Amino acid sequence: MIEYHGAMHIVARGNDNSIIWHWWGTNGDTWNREKLPGAFIGIPDLAVYGNQFQVSGRGIDGMLYTVWYENGRWSTSYHGIPVGD
Repeated sequence: MIEYHGAMHIVARGNDNSIIWHWWGTNGDTWNREKLPGAFIGIPDLAVYGNQFQVSGRGIDGMLYTVWYENGRWSTSYHGIPVGD
């Protein structure tokens, strides 16, 4: 769980290894949910870097990926680094 732009955010891995982003609405009245691009195995890591909300983890190919939110859109970065258990 992490705070970003005044709202609480939680990321979890779905049964199909998809990345599911949950956040408490900034008006404080409801949970929201969105499926992010990509798929991870293992537990994703969360960070806020500058104005970015970042989710990093091991892709289904065993390599490191980062998905980040900035300026109203999601982007994905492949790092080419193998990640173990």
